[in-house]
Amino acid sequence: MQIATATDQKTDPNAWKWADPSPTAAANTNDAVNLFSGTPSPNKIQLATTYENEIITGVPGSKPSQDIPGYSGLQPSLNGLQLENMALVLYGGWVNLQSPLSTILTHQYYIPNCTGKQGRTKSGGQTYLTCSTGWQWTPNANQANGLNYVMNGKSGVRDQLQ
Repeated sequence: MQIATATDQKTDPNAWKWADPSPTAAANTNDAVNLFSGTPSPNKIQLATTYENEIITGVPGSKPSQDIPGYSGLQPSLNGLQLENMALVLYGGWVNLQSPLSTILTHQYYIPNCTGKQGRTKSGGQTYLTCSTGWQWTPNANQANGLNYVMNGKSGVRDQLQ
């Protein structure tokens, strides 16, 4: 998503940067911003928010056996930085969006975690998983490649921004 500023990148000390006065560079920068938070719709932030809500509330299936349970009391909602992490995993290709929704939801950057006793309850025809100590968002250990892509303390995309 960065843009070339010169033909010979070896001699340009700012070989890649986000903004440049040229119209091509401005279009590239706008496309990058739009991919995450503008058009096309749905953008990566919208998808991350949708998946967060589907994890929390669950998704009724056409048959009870196809229901995706929600997580009763999952708190708090993800903040902006966390939603960006979810969007970056989507951008990086670490989630196959052609997979069934139940698979997509289990491959996000964050997933619900319970350290207590788990159970099930029904409300309004929807199944919810319960946790005696409360559900908490946690980085998804089964998404190691995505976690490393976003932030691994060495070369993740967030590390490059610091």
